[in-house]
Amino acid sequence: MKATVLILACAWAGASCVSMGPPPEPLPLDYFEEGRAAVYGSRSSDEAAGAKATAPREWDPGMITGAHRTLPVGTCVLVTNLENGFDARVHITDRGAFTPGVIIEISNQAARKLGMLDARNGTARVRLTPCE
Repeated sequence: MKATVLILACAWAGASCVSMGPPPEPLPLDYFEEGRAAVYGSRSSDEAAGAKATAPREWDPGMITGAHRTLPVGTCVLVTNLENGFDARVHITDRGAFTPGVIIEISNQAARKLGMLDARNGTARVRLTPCE
């Protein structure tokens, strides 16, 4: 009985998964970008200005995710807060950060790891580099 339930649960879970396609090409090792990061949903983000997320389901505040204008969805970047040295591995799950001067919008969990939730209305100067 337990084996049947386990098999059915695995089959159901597999059927409900959506293929994300092939993984993106890795970023060049010398890639880096510097600019401002905003917490998704903060006063300085696109969402606060009335823009809707392309994939709101992907913006689970408990996950360490981000939105970038040009990086492929699925890319992993190391985001380093240049104001305090904290860093976090952030997976790009959406398009965004169309606010002038903002290069990436990140989830609340990523902002917590970067120590930027209480700083400057949820923004910080950051550097993006490839995940190792």
